[in-house]
Amino acid sequence: MPPAPAPPATSIPSTITSEHAVPAPSLTPPAPIPAQADEPELPPLHLPVTCASLRLELPEPVAVAAGAPSGRHLSVAGFVAAELRSIPTQWIEEATGRRGGGAAAAVAAAPALPVHTPRPVASARVHLVALPELEAEPDTAERLHDWPLAPAAIIRPCPLPDTELLFGPLRSSYVDGPSLLRELGGRAHSGALITAGGGRAQAAILHRGSVLALLSAGRSGTRRLEGLRLPLAGQREEHDLTVPRYAPEVAVALSRLVNLTARFRRMHASFVRLPQLLEHLAEGRMTGGVRVTTGADAGVLLFSEGEMLGGYTARHPALDGPELVARLCAAEDAEIDVHAAPLADSDLPALEVARLLG
Repeated sequence: MPPAPAPPATSIPSTITSEHAVPAPSLTPPAPIPAQADEPELPPLHLPVTCASLRLELPEPVAVAAGAPSGRHLSVAGFVAAELRSIPTQWIEEATGRRGGGAAAAVAAAPALPVHTPRPVASARVHLVALPELEAEPDTAERLHDWPLAPAAIIRPCPLPDTELLFGPLRSSYVDGPSLLRELGGRAHSGALITAGGGRAQAAILHRGSVLALLSAGRSGTRRLEGLRLPLAGQREEHDLTVPRYAPEVAVALSRLVNLTARFRRMHASFVRLPQLLEHLAEGRMTGGVRVTTGADAGVLLFSEGEMLGGYTARHPALDGPELVARLCAAEDAEIDVHAAPLADSDLPALEVARLLG
C-alpha cells in the first residue's frame, strides 16, 4: 500500500515575504518577567509601516495560571491592533486587586530595533496598571436637586482679595482643617477658608457661617468644586491655612463671580467702555463681579446692588479702588467678563458646613 501523501506546506502571507520573515507571535503567555529594581526609560515603539489587521486573541481565564501577571510577551503590532475587551477578566482582577473586574490600563514597552530590520515587529513587555476607581456620575436632575450651589466645572480665573486675617498663618501640622471649618460655621464667619499645598489651593467662601462657593486653583487652571479636601492635623503633606475676613456683601459678590453664568463673556476691552459698563450694572442694581483678564494678570471689580465695593488683581490683591483694574483694560489682550444679576434672598443658595463635612 503506497504511503499517504505529505500535507501541503503552509503558505507564507504576502505581507511577510523575505528571508527576514518573522515567526507569528505566540499566543500562550509565558511565565511573568521579574520586575527590575530600576526600570529603564521606555523607548519609543517601532511599528511596521503596513500593519496586518491582526486581532489579539488571549486564552480564556481558566487557562491562565494563578498569580498576578507583572509582565507578558505580546507582539507590538498585535497589541496595538488588539481590543482591550479580549483581555481576560481574571488578568484585570489580578492587576487591580478588585473582584468583579475593575479598570486597568495596558502599558507596553519594546526595545529599539536595528534600522535595517525590514518589518520591525518585536516582543513587547506589557503591564496591566490599575486605574483609580471612579464614582458613577449622578443623574443631572438629581444632582441639581441635592446640590444647592453651581455644579463643578472649569471656570475662568477667580482670584480672591487679601484682607485682614481672622487668625494668623496656620499649618496643618497642628491645625485640623475640618475642625477649623466647623468652628467658622459656628462663629457665623463671613470670609473664606483657604488651604494651599500639593500644588494647588482650595477655598471655601462663607457668608454668616454658610458656604456660598467652593473653588480651587492649580497648574490645570481654576475649577468650581462640589466638595472640599481639607488637610487633617499631622498628615504627611503639610498645607498652609489662611482665614481672611470679608464684609458680608463682599462674600456674596465673590460667590456670584464663582457661581453665576457669565452675563457678558470674553468681551474684548478695545470696544468696551468700562465706566459706562459699570453705570449700566449700577442702574440694574446688579450684584456680582467684573473680571478683566490679560496674559499677565487678572483683576476683579466687586459690586453689591449696583454699589462698587472695590477692585484688586491677582498681583495686587489688596481690595482698593477700581483704578488698578481699569488700567488692565489698556492691554492688547484684555478680555472682560461680567458675572452679575439682581440680588434676592431666594437667589442666594447656601450650603451648611455640617452637610459639607458630612
